[in-house]
Amino acid sequence: ICEDESVVLPVDGLADSYFWTPSESLDSATARNPVASPTITTTYTVTANLSGCNSMTRDLTVTVIPKPIISGLGLQEVFYGNTTGIQLDVEESPTYTYTWWSTASTDYLTCNTCPSPQLFQVIENATVYVQVINNQGCLSSDSIEIIIIEGCDENSIIMPNAFTPNGDGLNDILYVRGSAFDNIETFQVYSRNGEQVFTSNDKSIGWDGTFNNNPVDTGVFVYFVEAICPVTGNRIRKQGNVTVLSK
Repeated sequence: ICEDESVVLPVDGLADSYFWTPSESLDSATARNPVASPTITTTYTVTANLSGCNSMTRDLTVTVIPKPIISGLGLQEVFYGNTTGIQLDVEESPTYTYTWWSTASTDYLTCNTCPSPQLFQVIENATVYVQVINNQGCLSSDSIEIIIIEGCDENSIIMPNAFTPNGDGLNDILYVRGSAFDNIETFQVYSRNGEQVFTSNDKSIGWDGTFNNNPVDTGVFVYFVEAICPVTGNRIRKQGNVTVLSK
């Protein structure tokens, strides 16, 4: 089965009772034909009992096939008339089938069947969709809203007001967001007493909530970001507070 799918486990013959293990991904451990929804390839064992007979066991393996990976933000700002990449990260493979389309009146995608098309001379807002199917028939899909902008201000720099660097893989890093800028001039973070705890001039490098390789305590920190507007060449600056929620 494909990732996130379910399947009915088949059993032939009759018995008074059934018991399936492991049961965590089953809708019932005692049904004759339970529905399995495993997240990884799993071998299930069923024990069948019939009055007056010895119990019997059988194994059944459900193979889980990963779906193609698509990740990214739900919104991308694009300067009027620009040609740029789509900010969706789509897993590439020569065995995958790709289908891209948009709601634009004139399709501004440079390719509809390649892994990474570009937006060509964008002049209107639209939603771009992608569907990816691997060679085993497993499908992933996603979309991104394309918003046309004609200039920059501090609102083009998007910063969260909190993050949780606790190592769980969710919201662990503080990044500068804002699809209008390919890169930044500087990104700095200061403690409340004015001590600089982080600096970078690369948009892809964020703060992991440490200072001198040690996790900082829960608290409020001050950030400062500066970027160059690619349309006007003006410097755009943004300053604000971010709360670190440590372990």
